[in-house]
Amino acid sequence: MNWVGQQRLGTLLLEMALALAVLGLLTWGAGQGVRALAEPLARLRTAAALQRVELALARAVASDGALPCPDAREAPDGWPDDAWCPRLGLVPYRALGLAAQDVVDGWGARLSYRPAPNLVALDKGGTAWVPGWGPLACEPTGRLFSRIHPALALLPGPQPPAALLPAYVVISHGPDRRGAVLAGGQVFPADGASPAELANLGNAEARLDAAGDIVRARPPGVVLLNAGCAMGGMGH
Repeated sequence: MNWVGQQRLGTLLLEMALALAVLGLLTWGAGQGVRALAEPLARLRTAAALQRVELALARAVASDGALPCPDAREAPDGWPDDAWCPRLGLVPYRALGLAAQDVVDGWGARLSYRPAPNLVALDKGGTAWVPGWGPLACEPTGRLFSRIHPALALLPGPQPPAALLPAYVVISHGPDRRGAVLAGGQVFPADGASPAELANLGNAEARLDAAGDIVRARPPGVVLLNAGCAMGGMGH
């Protein structure tokens, strides 16, 4: 091989080396970009899942006048479990007309759910504000609520009345997934969970300040409005 040929070969090898280096940099940059986008995308997926669940719960209230019981955390099947009515369980997606993937957050865990025990169906332990009507029936419960709600807000005392407490909580256990039930049904270890995170795994009042947890808690008035109830009764 003459000198020109050697130069051409050397240039070709150098160009190949540069191309490989650029490809490596692009691959690395793409990886960095994917990692940078992963967290915002997970939060967007979680927000979408929470929104789907809240809309489905509103439809359930509009049709049934009550909230469904949770799905069991142990061997969940997507259906309400009467034994879990007063406990923190999972979103009963089948009863809400949702698919399994609809109630999975951006980190691959099922959304937790707990209704207020007095706002589930009467035969599941719920309490009727108006005899013979479901605890969240638009008519006449919605009209009654609209009359008493302003007075309830003014009642003294350290504890708010039941009508101002959350009708339900829906919880994503966040990026660390401590204590969450994964999409496949396995329970993620709760090791290292903070007291606030542990509260969101039990039956105490939900903690909005739990690091990493994303909590949706709605009072009855908001639930009634989301179900289409006007302040004087049905809003349709």
